Amino acid sequence: MLVQYSKLHMLKWLALLFYACSSVTSLQGQKAGDDTKLVSLCYVVLHPAQYNGRLIRFFAYASTDGFEFESLFDPKCNKGVVPWTSVESDKRDDIMAFNRAMNAQANKPKHDDVTAIFYGRFEYDQTTDNLARRRLFEILRVESLRVKEAGGIP
Repeated sequence: MLVQYSKLHMLKWLALLFYACSSVTSLQGQKAGDDTKLVSLCYVVLHPAQYNGRLIRFFAYASTDGFEFESLFDPKCNKGVVPWTSVESDKRDDIMAFNRAMNAQANKPKHDDVTAIFYGRFEYDQTTDNLARRRLFEILRVESLRVKEAGGIP
């Protein structure tokens, strides 16, 4: 009876171990942010400490002066974040398309030509005196990129 209990006990542990491993594997197989719901960029900006260091998704307009200033913003509150990308993410097709759209928008007077859903990591540093560096956003993925043509049709 003791031997049967040990085998049964071991089988339960193996089953539990298998379940744990398969759960981790299925989570690793998901795309980053697939389960991340859209949040309001205005809400993120108004409650930055709540989102500091978190992966988030939001809809935003993108703006640039073509030289050094870029922003992702929501016109509802007229606030936004400063975007940045890594060398690795700059090689992704979605990021390259976004960068091309931003380069094409440079020096245009309107700021509603480029919109998208952005997924990435929000960083908030309330200690800096540089207001442009308080709310940073590392773009990891760009979804649903829309660029208005000269005639106003996306």
